[in-house]
Amino acid sequence: MPQALSLTMVSLMRMKIVKKLTLLLLTAAISVLRFQIVYCGSAPDFTLTDIDEYTFSLSDFRGKVVILNFFSSRCGPCNTEMSHLKAVQNEFGTKLTIISISIRLNYDTDEILRQFRDDHDITWIVARDTANVRGKYDVPAIPTLYIIGREGYIKHYHHGLTEASTLIQEINEINVDLNNDEIVNIQDLFIVAKAYGSHGSNIPNPGDPHSEKWNPVADVTKDGWVNIRDLFEVAKDYGKTV
Repeated sequence: MPQALSLTMVSLMRMKIVKKLTLLLLTAAISVLRFQIVYCGSAPDFTLTDIDEYTFSLSDFRGKVVILNFFSSRCGPCNTEMSHLKAVQNEFGTKLTIISISIRLNYDTDEILRQFRDDHDITWIVARDTANVRGKYDVPAIPTLYIIGREGYIKHYHHGLTEASTLIQEINEINVDLNNDEIVNIQDLFIVAKAYGSHGSNIPNPGDPHSEKWNPVADVTKDGWVNIRDLFEVAKDYGKTV
């Protein structure tokens, strides 16, 4: 009888362990799926009123690269992040839009954020998250950054303090106008293609969030988006002649 009872207890313990492992695996799978949906998909649109009482929507900036910066004025790393964002803005000027969104509504009033803007010499949009943008972008903590391409798709995601050099490199991967002349020529494409080739010869898989980190697009004809994978093939031929 004691032996049978012991076997029963072992079986129950095994069942509990299996259930816990199954739950952990399911939780992990859901987290990965949520990340892929957020990372690979279109950036959710939203409308906010900034600290100067101007109402704007994310879709207003289609055609430009956008950095969404989720922050709080009381967050130390968020304060440090502002200097990196200033360096990025100086690099790209009007070709880039930065939107800093405070998620600490219980503390960051418009008045406090206006003072924060002055203290950090911020020249971009600052707003309070009155429309649960944090929820739409599944922001776990701050600072969190999203880089959105000109066609409205999320290209890069960062949680924690991110160096300006990293952001500049990633935005350059999205922008094809390397000469800053707003003209895309075959030499630009050749430079991009060489960089693309250095990432490996495998074609990125749209379902793989890691491979999508190198998948910029360019409005070559001014009336439609062309994927850099197509440009790579053209520029390879050009490279054989130079």
